Amino acid sequence: MDFEEFVVYLCSLCDSCSVLKSRPTFRRIIRNGSTEMFSGLPYIYSLLNCLICMWYGTPLISADNLLVTTVNSIGAVFQFVYIIIFLMYAEKAKKVNFLILLEAYFVDIGQSSVISS
Repeated sequence: MDFEEFVVYLCSLCDSCSVLKSRPTFRRIIRNGSTEMFSGLPYIYSLLNCLICMWYGTPLISADNLLVTTVNSIGAVFQFVYIIIFLMYAEKAKKVNFLILLEAYFVDIGQSSVISS
């Protein structure tokens, strides 16, 4: 393994571990049974980032980027879980606004996928 390959794997490992940084926040949300004053926007933004990078890594867009797809797939799964937990404990008004925004982002990802194909 050469140095460049080592750095790529190290960065991928760090990126995969970075999605775990929200665990203390969600432990608190679950323990208190409320989202309190936490915003769900960072989780939507992170999900959007993972989905865009995952799309970039697919063979349809660029060759030999399986690692990019894998790392961002893992990130997307964690972000989905965080979003589901956030929605379970959010107040109704916050939940409605959050779902509208989430739907807008999915429409955006869908349009980006169609345009770039």
